[in-house]
Amino acid sequence: MNFDAEILRGNAKGVLDFYASACEVAADDGRHILFGSDWIMLGREPRAGNYLAQIRAVAANHTFWRDKVDRLFGQNLLQFVKRAPA
Repeated sequence: MNFDAEILRGNAKGVLDFYASACEVAADDGRHILFGSDWIMLGREPRAGNYLAQIRAVAANHTFWRDKVDRLFGQNLLQFVKRAPA
């Protein structure tokens, strides 16, 4: 999951819906989605300070993501790094 200006425009739900649909089509329960961003682009946005709080708040109430918030914002990355060759 990368930087999406829609989140700053108040459409975090639409972004999360997109990723939830992709997971459902792939029969994945969200274990293969990693949160990240293009931090350089995000830093150019005037409301960048609200980005993470906005998407986390919406994810916590999202039908698909609500029980996967910790996974989306950290656990998936940790699992991915564990599998990386040394």
